[in-house]
Amino acid sequence: MAMLNTSMLALPGTSLGIVTESALDAGLLPKLVAQKPTLFGKVSGGMFAGVPKAQIVGESEAKTGQDPFSVVPWTADPVKAQITVRTSSEFMWADEDYQLGILDDLVAPAIGAGMGRFVDLFAFHGINPLTGLASAKATKWLTQATKVIESAGSPTAELNAAVGLIAATGTAMPNGIAFDAAYNYALATEVYPAGHSLAGQPIYPSMGFNGVENWRGLRAGSSSTVSGRPELADTLLRGIVGDYSQIRWGYQRDIPLKVIEYGDPDNTGRDLQGFNEIAFRAEVVIYMAIGDLDKFALIKDLV
Repeated sequence: MAMLNTSMLALPGTSLGIVTESALDAGLLPKLVAQKPTLFGKVSGGMFAGVPKAQIVGESEAKTGQDPFSVVPWTADPVKAQITVRTSSEFMWADEDYQLGILDDLVAPAIGAGMGRFVDLFAFHGINPLTGLASAKATKWLTQATKVIESAGSPTAELNAAVGLIAATGTAMPNGIAFDAAYNYALATEVYPAGHSLAGQPIYPSMGFNGVENWRGLRAGSSSTVSGRPELADTLLRGIVGDYSQIRWGYQRDIPLKVIEYGDPDNTGRDLQGFNEIAFRAEVVIYMAIGDLDKFALIKDLV
């Protein structure tokens, strides 16, 4: 009987690509700032602090040095995450085509979605998704930003205010917004207030309930990873407005999918063979560095 072997399933165009693609599709962060893959290991780089100034010079005129101008260095250590799920070993009884169909259509997309949530939750909240606790690997995350706007039932005004907090510095403008799913709904259903000539009419009639990709020129997306639910109790966070170019991140390893038939791979005390089970496992390594948190503003329920 044909069976998949238990080695890494790194077949081009099948489960390997589906897990990776699902992680990028399911995650909100990749929609706001593209990943930059690197080789495995510590990653370092720099961000300019300010903008260099040009000097107009005449013929034979001396050139002068720059005003104080610096590069702020950053480093990021590799962060490894894994997902292990069990299922009945009857999966292995099926023919190879059926097995690949289950892997490609069900297992790989689900695990990929979990990996996408990991990236979001690590960037937004600095947590280990499995436990909901702070991760020792996280050194900076977006909810540490100190600029806060209260969510009080007027999403458009609140978003304008959040953008204004960042613009008021005179040195930065946001380029993206991460919405909580409930806040996305509130924005999509917001109507003009009483006294307005269009009172009661939707402010955004073309905005769908399935999320928005752009809000007034800013990249946008929605996910429950903004509030942190269900991995966290509701953090009351409804939106993160900011300059997402301040985030440097990427995958350092592809996401291979492994089928495990023997042992106790997730340390549950249940031997796979003893309970007629198999396990699927995917592992990923990322790096992430977050720059200036003053270039981010949070929208929160403060009550």
